[in-house]
Amino acid sequence: RVIRRAQDLFPRREPAYRKVTPYVTKRETQRRAAVAVLAFILVIGGLGLGVWWAGGAGTKPKEQLASLSVAQRALEAARADIGEVFGPGVDLVDGDPERALELLRDAYGQLDTAASAGIPASVVDPLREQTVDGLDRLFKVIEVRSSAAFSFESADPPVDLVALIRGPDGVPYVIDRTANAVYRIDLAAKKATVAVKAGQAAAGTKVAEPRFVAVGGPDLYVLDAKNVLWRWRPSDTKGKGTLIRLKVKDAASWGDDVRAIGTYCRNAPDCDLNNLYVVDPSEEQIRAYAPAADGSGYPGSPTAWLATTRDVSGIGGILIDGDIYLLDAGVIARFTSGKEGDWWPLSPGDELLRPAPRYARFTSPGGRREGLLYAFDDRSDRLLSFRKDSGDYVEQYRSAGGDREWADMRGMYVIPGVEEGPATLVWIDGGRLWTTVLEQALGEAPIEGPSQSPPGSGEPSPSAAPPASPAP
Repeated sequence: RVIRRAQDLFPRREPAYRKVTPYVTKRETQRRAAVAVLAFILVIGGLGLGVWWAGGAGTKPKEQLASLSVAQRALEAARADIGEVFGPGVDLVDGDPERALELLRDAYGQLDTAASAGIPASVVDPLREQTVDGLDRLFKVIEVRSSAAFSFESADPPVDLVALIRGPDGVPYVIDRTANAVYRIDLAAKKATVAVKAGQAAAGTKVAEPRFVAVGGPDLYVLDAKNVLWRWRPSDTKGKGTLIRLKVKDAASWGDDVRAIGTYCRNAPDCDLNNLYVVDPSEEQIRAYAPAADGSGYPGSPTAWLATTRDVSGIGGILIDGDIYLLDAGVIARFTSGKEGDWWPLSPGDELLRPAPRYARFTSPGGRREGLLYAFDDRSDRLLSFRKDSGDYVEQYRSAGGDREWADMRGMYVIPGVEEGPATLVWIDGGRLWTTVLEQALGEAPIEGPSQSPPGSGEPSPSAAPPASPAP
């Protein structure tokens, strides 16, 4: 009875004991789990530290400090150079250009070092912009803006302009590959008129696709795809003219690889008799033809104008003014009496900022060894000018329009300025004709860069050759 009474008084002793055991076990489990997580973290951290140490980061604190020191020293050196050029009340670009060039070149290199050693672009870029602006002033870089003077954009089908020339009457003529036509553009009337077109009948035959145009005195010369030479002469100021065929001996043997044509006046000032020059890769020559006395064609056999044969398959343009200039695979050379002379356009000296020029086209409004030669560099979309007597670099022009506005330049010529006024560049893209005023008048040649040698030469530039006979 006592036992039963005790059991009645303490009915939960055994269940209570059983509840304690699970509570203690859960706590122990939590403790053990925490220890396991901590051990895992220590293991992972140890592995990461090992990888970091094996990679060298943990063993090179001195090198890191040294790199930071190099970057800081380079940055301070660049700032000192720039400060000396453009200090308060100081502008060495104008006052002492040689010293300015030395300092800015050093600053440019120091900024490269600072950037590569870890100085942020937000710090380096403003200093680099100031440095480049100063160097561009030293290298006579002028930003210019272009204006659309005529557009074919509404034409249907769209035009595809491929060549431009200043015509005998002083207005632009273009070749449109879509219509296979030569258009005369009247900028005053905003009108384009067909001068010569494929399929046009004259002299008992028809014109094939126009390939090349040239000017000879009062005439426009057009060579078509069948190597037939046509002469178009304006008869008024509204776009009317007469077209005749000029027979050229052996023209059928030129083949389909003619690279360029040019003319040269024989009877100034009339210039209605012109020599004809044809760049013929199959003959590795420039064929020269003399005109008939009545101007009706070229009946005589051609002469080889080049003193020795050479590969002319890379010729991209010809300019004749008493000498002959050839644009050959991006390089301009001047020939006198059939021989390449010792003249070339000198380097602008700015290879620190831009790659060496590769010329895609050139032009000159001046006479023999007079005025300037203009050349377009399609690597940097810029127009450079050189003195024709010496080859000295004068200045360069870059479009202020941005977005590579000149990237699709397909033809150009330059109209000289009146008296001291600026010259005007006339150029085309695929469907428009543009004008660009080359705003700054001629200045002195800039400081010469480290390389003033001809392409492919390690020797300094010799003086220009003395003038030869006026006729090529």
